[in-house]
Amino acid sequence: MKRLLMIAAMGLMLASCGNSPEITITSPFEGQTFTSGDILLIGGTITDDGLITSVTISSEIDLFFETELNLSNEPDRSRIVLDGLGVEVPTISQAGRDIITITAVDDESMVTEESITINVE
Repeated sequence: MKRLLMIAAMGLMLASCGNSPEITITSPFEGQTFTSGDILLIGGTITDDGLITSVTISSEIDLFFETELNLSNEPDRSRIVLDGLGVEVPTISQAGRDIITITAVDDESMVTEESITINVE
């Protein structure tokens, strides 16, 4: 009987452990080239088996931005659609590569990051 209770408890613990969010970036595409003044449109989806509590989009090198999305009006926080969030490429940008990163956190504090590299001319 003790063994059955222990197995049942372990099963409940495993069932309560969810998955981390999944991020798919559809735009810009890997290696896409932009010039100063272009508008970089960020698109994709973020899904989770629970609730997504935080989404941050950032640049790591030259574009220097970090934006946390306001999710309070999202009707379905298990699936967030990024539909052309626009970021202007500053005219002071230096030619080279930049890395755009999307970070998502769910209601179990599981974190996922997905990055793409773009080129700036």
